[in-house]
Amino acid sequence: WISNDTAPIVNALVKFTKAAEDVSIELHSMAPDDIEYAVLDGRISIGVGVFHTPKPGLLYQEIGQEFIGLYCGFGHPLFQDTSGTVHKNLLQKAKLARRAYLNEEKVAPVTHGLASNVKAHQVEGIALLILTGNFIGYLPQSFANMWVKDGRMKSVAQGQFDLPTPIKTVTKRGEKLNLVSRTFIEYLETEAPRASPRTIT
Repeated sequence: WISNDTAPIVNALVKFTKAAEDVSIELHSMAPDDIEYAVLDGRISIGVGVFHTPKPGLLYQEIGQEFIGLYCGFGHPLFQDTSGTVHKNLLQKAKLARRAYLNEEKVAPVTHGLASNVKAHQVEGIALLILTGNFIGYLPQSFANMWVKDGRMKSVAQGQFDLPTPIKTVTKRGEKLNLVSRTFIEYLETEAPRASPRTIT
């Protein structure tokens, strides 16, 4: 969430690194499934991300929310739309850049039946495919904004298909968190006051 000014993780790290100067920190950037498996097998203590399909053996805590938008790149037929009303046949002809780490049709029904011969495991890959002008795809709004401002990317139907997405922490069920982990999660919750933290089993 380096591009998201409202994401709680940066300010949480500011507070945590000041409060726990002697604690060693190791950060990993992974696809959601990889984060969950790394927590399950004990390679990482806390995962933070967008998780659509809860896995047994894990506890999820909602700490915030971000919006993802459906985007097209300059040169795509949908890029010319200025009305905010997309012709159904034009959308159905679009090729989708799929996110390999989730069931796209389950979380974004508008993509049901869209042709797709490409997929990416990180949002950077989705962005590259959208920028070709040959595909549409979902990206976090804060991440896409740099290309939207440059006129290289555009929200399909002026945001009609944008979706709210909860940001969650994930920890291993039945494993008592140590003071270090508990403190970091508390800072995350403090920096995300707009979300009412809730446990998702």
